[in-house]
Amino acid sequence: MIQLKAAQALLSILHASLDQEYDENDDIVNSGQSVRSIIETRPKVVIERAHDMLYAYPWREVPTYWRRVYTDASLWAVTRILERHVQPIGGPEYVNEFEREEKEEGWPQLVVRLLDMAVIMTGAPRRTELIETIFAALEELLDANKDANEYAPLAKRRKTCPSIGVNNNETSFLSPSRSSVALNHPVHRAVAPSLGEFQQHIDTIHSPMVITNALTHWPALSTRPWSKPSYLLSRTLGGRRLIPVELGRSYTDDGWGQRIIPFKQFLDEYMGHTPLDAASSRPPSGPPSGPPSGPPSPSHSDSTTTVNGNIHAATRQTAYLAQYDLFAQVPSLRADIAVPDYCYTAPPPPPANISQQPRLLEEPLLNAWLGPAGTISPLHTDPYHNILTQVVGAKYVRLYAPEQTPNVYPRGVDVNGVDMSNTSEVDVGHLVDMRTSGSVEEGKATEPDGVEDEGHRHGSGKTRQRNEIERRYPKVLGAKYVECVLEAGECLYIPAGWWHYVRSLSPSFSVSFWWN
Repeated sequence: MIQLKAAQALLSILHASLDQEYDENDDIVNSGQSVRSIIETRPKVVIERAHDMLYAYPWREVPTYWRRVYTDASLWAVTRILERHVQPIGGPEYVNEFEREEKEEGWPQLVVRLLDMAVIMTGAPRRTELIETIFAALEELLDANKDANEYAPLAKRRKTCPSIGVNNNETSFLSPSRSSVALNHPVHRAVAPSLGEFQQHIDTIHSPMVITNALTHWPALSTRPWSKPSYLLSRTLGGRRLIPVELGRSYTDDGWGQRIIPFKQFLDEYMGHTPLDAASSRPPSGPPSGPPSGPPSPSHSDSTTTVNGNIHAATRQTAYLAQYDLFAQVPSLRADIAVPDYCYTAPPPPPANISQQPRLLEEPLLNAWLGPAGTISPLHTDPYHNILTQVVGAKYVRLYAPEQTPNVYPRGVDVNGVDMSNTSEVDVGHLVDMRTSGSVEEGKATEPDGVEDEGHRHGSGKTRQRNEIERRYPKVLGAKYVECVLEAGECLYIPAGWWHYVRSLSPSFSVSFWWN
């Protein structure tokens, strides 16, 4: 039984917004009377209709009114679910459209799913603040009724306690050891340069820079540690919040797909798991300069997922929460970090290899990157300057200057008409692995002595990879690059237009700040 007064207060919040007449400037009025007439009484039917319409258009062309319909129908569904638990005898009755889901998931997870799907699928136009308020009320409501046998552990919100939800005896995501990479051409490093020093660097040198000791004030690195699973669970309603994750080796491969799952399931299934195919199937982020053509498809299966028509065991793949604005969805995590001051300097304009000039940003764009060891972002460019901050774990990053563009073999327009010229055809991971094994030496036009024998000693696979790269991409072997290992508490300045490849060396949580 949920706490009556708390639930009634939550219902009051919902009705105060939903019972109002729609403003004539609200796009939802363009959805048609037939849809709006049943949105209160049959919200599930309306959600399903709106869901179909979200996929009936190219993602960026979906009419705003369908996003509004999906969002408000989801809010009405939440309202009806809560009313069934607190409605006094003799009150109005509605068709219980979610009876099966409520029995399978329990009402807390069902309510969270409905709200998060609205946020993830539509951005919740006109309802963002309302949904944030509901989640805050849900946190208090669930905490007041917490039962260890019924709900996952949920830390009580204590606004006066800076280390909310932290189990100090808990182990972090990190394992005692991790992969190491020898650096032949290290990125320049600087200890917390002043804004003037940083401005001079980007004005005159135009190159990447690792910055240390600039994030020491972040709670995410100390009192509210993102390295502790218990803390992240406390910020996501005990791990009930949904997140979109990427599955598959690359967004350019047939096997790439997306899945929406609870945060706790992501931690349990993927963050502590070493995938069987990690060596050959390290997944990248989504398209580096924007989301895929549509929202990810939800999944409620714990064991399998459908990726481009094929069924895969979920635990056989690496999952990556990549290039996602988690902080708009979970604002409490946003309070644990701060925009680096370097994002408020005046950067130079994008170089010539950026084909389309990006829009000017009033504020930096934030994205979260959370995944196990072995996740990758393939070699690509972004149109914005980037401060990549490492909060948990370590990442290897290799960067090529814009002048090296002809040597890294940019892709063209794909079969679907998508311009992929900001992504390289070359799998830089093979170059890193072969250099480590000694089966390739970059930066030289001729093959070094002893390479053939070394390649054979490390197996025919490395030799075939080397031969394939030499045959298809000979110029990349002579391309100049710089590289670094980015540790927790450090940040990397990546100038706009610089090609970069990123690989996690351990379980990792990063935040990127794009600005121009």
